[in-house]
Amino acid sequence: MADPRSGVSLPVAHSLISRSAVRPGQMSSAPFRPRAFLLSVWGVNVVINAFYIAPAPVFTDMIEDLGISNAQAGGLISFYLLAILLFQIPAGYAIDRSDPRRIVRR
Repeated sequence: MADPRSGVSLPVAHSLISRSAVRPGQMSSAPFRPRAFLLSVWGVNVVINAFYIAPAPVFTDMIEDLGISNAQAGGLISFYLLAILLFQIPAGYAIDRSDPRRIVRR
């Protein structure tokens, strides 16, 4: 059945109105853009974890401060990254099995 004023069928017109209507006391917000959000989160993650991605810039400082060879510095970085890798999977599994409200509350 079409609304004579708009030419749009009533169920479609009703769904358009209910989706775009702002309830009293609610603020209208900009539409959520998941690609922009994910790109921003990825960029922040890369900046924060740049040491894990490319540890070479800290090699010279580490070698001078600790008095070790290049091979030993490479071994330390490798051991560190391997430890992170080994603990991420069990930690993620444990966190997924626990109650998020209890984790956030602490």
